[in-house]
Amino acid sequence: MEPTDELFQEIVLDHSRNPRRFRRLTAPGILHGDACNPACGDEVEMWIQLAEDQHIADISFTGQGCAISQAAASLLAVSVAGKSCADSMALVTEYDAMLAGADEGKNLGRLQILAAVRKFPARVACARVAAGAFRKALEQYPCEG
Repeated sequence: MEPTDELFQEIVLDHSRNPRRFRRLTAPGILHGDACNPACGDEVEMWIQLAEDQHIADISFTGQGCAISQAAASLLAVSVAGKSCADSMALVTEYDAMLAGADEGKNLGRLQILAAVRKFPARVACARVAAGAFRKALEQYPCEG
């Protein structure tokens, strides 16, 4: 096994067993999005609270599914927290491109570890569920700049 494979397994297991930001936000003005992978039943719901300056003041998720889908949601939530609405959408766009093999994801930080999912084409959809929930949530808000 290559070191990157071991690191991938370690990070995925850590984030699936101990997900960060796993809770439901309940406050006025919370944006909500959900997505699922009908092929396997993975589900993710995301809640986003934007600050007046369009930065993500808080983000959380809940869900159920395989380790990859839940780890991807955890890593995504951690990665976009505090970023501007526009920067976070750009990050998710790069993440999707990386999973499709069109980009190496060099600006993704820890999310880049999920590039290893491309070795298992059937699991790429699992890694994309969180991005779909995130996009649905932000569709409710017109991000600027």
